[in-house]
Amino acid sequence: MDGIRWIADEDLFEFGYWVVFARDTSASDLLARVAGGTAERDASLLTRVEANERADESDGVALRSGQANGWGFLMAEGGPVRVSSPEDLSRISSGTEVIEFWCTVNSDMMFTYAQSGTVVCRFEPGREHESEGAAPDLLIPALGDAGLDPEMRVLAMMESRFGIDLSQSDVLEGPLLSVTIPS
Repeated sequence: MDGIRWIADEDLFEFGYWVVFARDTSASDLLARVAGGTAERDASLLTRVEANERADESDGVALRSGQANGWGFLMAEGGPVRVSSPEDLSRISSGTEVIEFWCTVNSDMMFTYAQSGTVVCRFEPGREHESEGAAPDLLIPALGDAGLDPEMRVLAMMESRFGIDLSQSDVLEGPLLSVTIPS
């Protein structure tokens, strides 16, 4: 596998990205948790190109979901599709752990870790000292070992602390369970 730091490559996601990970959750379950009830009915296996073409045709956004290393994952290009509120993350994380991280074309970023319906910590990378949640300082030590660049620090921490690891070729070239939602 390739870790996840490759996600920060601007040549791959020039307009930003939004990733959501849920431990021990299937691709279809994660899509349903994030996109709602129609996700299971409307989802199909599509490559990145096919999913983005379908989204462009409907003026929507493609959500692509898979599973790797014990985590269900969901990815959208262009930054956060839906900036998840603490209430949304509480619902999405019911019975599991959820990590959400997004970065926009303007380098606005947000990291959230929720567990069993509770937002554990939520912070803007580079401003960890303003973290919120039930245990706002939980991940601060893990960030200290991950370098200086805020985006790379968070991605490295997600790899080391949570074991998150995605195959770059599978995500960029392979078919993943995909659905288009309104933008």
